[in-house]
Amino acid sequence: MIRIQKSAAVPATLLSQDVSNEKARLNNMVANNQPIGYKHFKKDLYGALDVRHQLLTDQHEKCAYCETTLLDKGGGEVEHFRPKTKYRATRQRGASHAPAYYWLAYDWNNMLCSCHECNRIKSTLFPLVQEANRDIQHQNIGQEQPILVNPCQLDPANIMEYRYYLVCPKQDAQGNDNVQAQQIINNILKLNRDDLKELRRRHWQAFVNRMHNSQVDFDTMFRQKVAESGLAAEDVEFVGMYVNQKYKNM
Repeated sequence: MIRIQKSAAVPATLLSQDVSNEKARLNNMVANNQPIGYKHFKKDLYGALDVRHQLLTDQHEKCAYCETTLLDKGGGEVEHFRPKTKYRATRQRGASHAPAYYWLAYDWNNMLCSCHECNRIKSTLFPLVQEANRDIQHQNIGQEQPILVNPCQLDPANIMEYRYYLVCPKQDAQGNDNVQAQQIINNILKLNRDDLKELRRRHWQAFVNRMHNSQVDFDTMFRQKVAESGLAAEDVEFVGMYVNQKYKNM
């Protein structure tokens, strides 16, 4: 994960009367104790072409979570940071609660573009530091502290880094792993899953081979060579692996 500079301009579809009508309809359903399911959300609105285009542009056509390119994956999927239909605080069976953050289904600030696998793994999992601060009833997210980092709002590099091609929690002065990052990496997104780890390993090995061939002193020249190779550019797949790398002694 890397920091994403999201456009402040809201796509026109999300400002349309159709979206206003949908928000009012959902609020009315909840007020009347009617259950809300996936069928009650209009993908042609939250996943409209202008929405997807702006998300992909802002994210340099990469998954907001794992940084894989989305161009060869159908352009990815519109992902709701806070789940719209139901939510789970844990992965335990029967842990789903509804309604979830239905009023944010068409909110630009709640949207990202992700690959299918990250979207599937995260699904409706959305734990908080303090579950007691979750206030769906009053549509209040002001007191929430999500475990998952929204890369459009916070820099993931504050709590996680790369050690070679593995995503790892940052450590404090005593050598303790950041607990929040542990949960994101190992549970919520599974950022070191086998297929993803192997893809990063191949990218990393190709870089290391190029550097060894040029007889570079990795300890002193790593960041310079990353920049010279163009690997620090935001549109590079797995750029976080190069710019947030802890170990440089190969």
